[in-house]
Amino acid sequence: MNLVDRVWPRGVSKKDAILDEWVKEVGPSKDLRQWFDHDTAKYGEFKEKYKEELNSNNEQK
Repeated sequence: MNLVDRVWPRGVSKKDAILDEWVKEVGPSKDLRQWFDHDTAKYGEFKEKYKEELNSNNEQK
């Protein structure tokens, strides 16, 4: 199992987590996460902005 997020989840011990890999670099940016702020009304726009971030990161490689 992989974790895809830039921030380690609260309450989960790294020692006890059963993960194959922590893929930080493909998680949403800090700015995008803060803008979204778990507001479900923003979810559609969040998805589009996140896709743009992923595409932008792929183009930079």
